[in-house]
Amino acid sequence: MIGTAIKKGNYEGIFHIYCHDGLIDTIQTFCRLTLQKKFCDLIGDPIQLIPVSDRETRQILDMEVTFFDIHSTKARQFGFRAVLPDGKIVCCPGDEPLNPLCEEFAKGARKRGIKVIIAAAGMAAALPGVIAANTTLPVIGVPVKGSVLDGVDALYSIIQMPPGIPVATVAINGAMNAAILAVQMLALSNDELAEAFTAYKEGLKKKIVKANEDLKEVKYEYKVN
Repeated sequence: MIGTAIKKGNYEGIFHIYCHDGLIDTIQTFCRLTLQKKFCDLIGDPIQLIPVSDRETRQILDMEVTFFDIHSTKARQFGFRAVLPDGKIVCCPGDEPLNPLCEEFAKGARKRGIKVIIAAAGMAAALPGVIAANTTLPVIGVPVKGSVLDGVDALYSIIQMPPGIPVATVAINGAMNAAILAVQMLALSNDELAEAFTAYKEGLKKKIVKANEDLKEVKYEYKVN
């Protein structure tokens, strides 16, 4: 998508992809095998692969982002913690549910100022449940397509939590609704956020009304009732 936008002149500047150094060659190989040459030629300039190390902090746009090794028992994997301009924190701990560091992250989340956790996972999808079991914060689960079952297995795994350990579950690949739900939760104690979210909902309402009005203007030569 970014490559298409660059080729069409709809994206200016440098696009950065951050990853640990072991992924640089993997990403380049994957691009060569799956993308057209005109897009592969963009890798390096203006699409740049930026290697980062464990506990490295970078200023990205207007956010302070710290990368960390989650010490995965599978392939090497990094997570990140981003401090937003308003002081809120977004954290992605990776997808290694059985790692003790995941439990440590969940138990210490409240002390670090986190108020809502969004956890995405595919296939067996244990991550949201593991986090929910180790924190008193609300957890929103996002089932991700990651197998031949197209995410249905992840949906069932996340939504079927035992009594006392709820995970608010959105649609498969429904990260946008997860973010919106998190905003609604945060807005309960933040008047400024509540006002902004009300304006957002009003905008959706106006969009639907306009779509209906536009539909009325569509003319058909033949119509079946």
